[in-house]
Amino acid sequence: MEDTTKIWGIRGMSADVRQAVITQSQKQGMKAGEWLTLAILEKNQTGQKRRENSGGF
Repeated sequence: MEDTTKIWGIRGMSADVRQAVITQSQKQGMKAGEWLTLAILEKNQTGQKRRENSGGF
C-alpha cells in the first residue's frame, strides 16, 4: 500500500493539533484541508448564533 500522507503545516500549529486534524479527517473520509475548512466554518456559525442569541455583535 502506498503512503499518501503529505506533510503540511500552518505556522503556530503544534504537531499534536495537526495530528488530530489528520485523524479526524481520515475518520470521516475527507482530506485534512476539507475537514479543517468545515470545522472552522461550523465554529464560526456557532459563534455567530451565540452572539445573535445574546444580543451582542
